[in-house]
Amino acid sequence: MPVNTKSLLAGLGVVAAFALVIGVVVAMDLLAGGRATYDQDLYHAMAVRQFAAQWPNFDLVNYRSATTPGYHLVLAAVARFVSADLAVLRLGGSLFTIGLLATLAVALARRSGPMMTAALLLPVGASVYVFGPAVFLLPDNAAWWAVLGVMLIALDRRVNLRTLTITGVLLVLLVWARQIHVWAAGVVWFAAWMGENGSLWLARAAPSESDRSTLRPRLARASVALVFTLPAFLMLAYFVRSWGGLVPPLFQGEVFDPVVGENAPNSTGGNFATPAFVLTLVGLFGVFFLGSFYLAIARLIARERGVVVAVAIGAGVGLVLAVVPQTFWSIEQGRYSGFWTIARKFPDIAGRSVFITGGSVVGGAMLGLVWSALTRREAWVLVVSLLGFTAAQTATFFAWQRYLEPMVLLVLVLAASRAVWDQESRAPKLVGAARVAGPMVLAVILAGITYTELRRPSTISADQKSISVQGSNASLP
Repeated sequence: MPVNTKSLLAGLGVVAAFALVIGVVVAMDLLAGGRATYDQDLYHAMAVRQFAAQWPNFDLVNYRSATTPGYHLVLAAVARFVSADLAVLRLGGSLFTIGLLATLAVALARRSGPMMTAALLLPVGASVYVFGPAVFLLPDNAAWWAVLGVMLIALDRRVNLRTLTITGVLLVLLVWARQIHVWAAGVVWFAAWMGENGSLWLARAAPSESDRSTLRPRLARASVALVFTLPAFLMLAYFVRSWGGLVPPLFQGEVFDPVVGENAPNSTGGNFATPAFVLTLVGLFGVFFLGSFYLAIARLIARERGVVVAVAIGAGVGLVLAVVPQTFWSIEQGRYSGFWTIARKFPDIAGRSVFITGGSVVGGAMLGLVWSALTRREAWVLVVSLLGFTAAQTATFFAWQRYLEPMVLLVLVLAASRAVWDQESRAPKLVGAARVAGPMVLAVILAGITYTELRRPSTISADQKSISVQGSNASLP
């Protein structure tokens, strides 16, 4: 679908505004950073400068990040050949965020008008878990940029050698940026299996003869897609073998960190509360995108069977996911920070948070509504993307919002831009206004959270800061 020029200009205007704000914040050092500064100073800045000092003979096993080293190596090149000044490194790191937002702007401009394109970009950029990595040295957005690229290619109906080659390259870059995102390969396989029409006959009890005749080309497409994703898995296998686990040795548990003065956080082990928390985020944020799903809501009110079933199934799944695991606030079990602090204020029943249970049910129903608002192929790609992502994050010990929120926002924004809309403008004008106003209101709320969180002082102690600075300076080329 061609890009709407006016929409593209509107989207890029929003991106330019974010770039300006990022530049001013970094150049004038306007925000203390809170948790973001803590992670930057004690982990990522030290890893970047370590690699700069080791250039080009890197130790890819013992470094201060629980992620693969792609982001740090790029910024090590900046430190080595441009400047090792922290502000310069932060500006270099911000380019990943600008690339993420610019790519999203182009994607939205293919589907939305100027106002809608701008409105949908705002909540993504305003999120503390997107804006924070834009102004501090955090690797998150380097990975989210590649995740977005894979999802957009999967949403495209063209599955050919060119798109598969691009996807294969993106997956390798993705594994180099953040190893847990290897789940995105499954989306590529799934999109190749579906082909252009998005049918999924294997869900039927008795496939028709015509369905069976499509089995061979489906298997052929999926097999070719698998081949193109193998380099990413080989790269992941290299790191796992080198580390002796899924994360570098420092983060595998019970390892003393002399900089922090205590054992480094254990980044291994699962957390079965993650799916319910993801759905809670879908429910809370999805409310602001309901204007885009107006036709699906109208069909639900009219009791159209398909929509009612989708919403009911989503709500039921959300309930099950919330009542099976324990979901009360717990630092020891990795359920804290973000909206977990809201859950803490609500009671729990047998260890099941009332807030998370209700949010998970609403989020499941919202996902059913999203499903009903999209074409079948787009619905499958976005829902499977969220499922794959959630399954991967469930294998991580920490059910932290900072790992989850950007993905939820990307799925909702892409769904809102692609939702089937009333082309004859029969929808009430108030609904049309809500399509634009909803994301903008959400952006204001998220911007308030971002400002509140990033203006907090870092919790890094004076001794830790001294060790961090000495370690960084010692590793400078």
